[in-house]
Amino acid sequence: MNEYVLGRVPLYGRFELAFQIGSSVATNPYFPFDADPPPGIEAGTGISVDALLLAPGETDWARARTVPCFVYQPVREVGAGASAALLPTGEPDWRCRFAPVALPRSCDRCERHGGER
Repeated sequence: MNEYVLGRVPLYGRFELAFQIGSSVATNPYFPFDADPPPGIEAGTGISVDALLLAPGETDWARARTVPCFVYQPVREVGAGASAALLPTGEPDWRCRFAPVALPRSCDRCERHGGER
């Protein structure tokens, strides 16, 4: 997905990471995790995933940049004009996208939050 020299993302280049969540007690990946959700929604229903990104040479995780991840569903377009529609194809996965605007960055690990935090 990303092929950068020495694993470094260039300035304004797009870093994208695709991954699966192995197991979670969350029942709806489209809801963000909320310990105190609105009435009618059980706590732990959703999940939130954040990637932690370190600048090159940085080793202090307290200085990591947190980038929210999202569920991605590939689609294909069918029809045309007013009858055009997008149909899901394949399996959804989680994605993290980041474009450095100051220094090139690299991703070392991801952290996830969810019902079983």
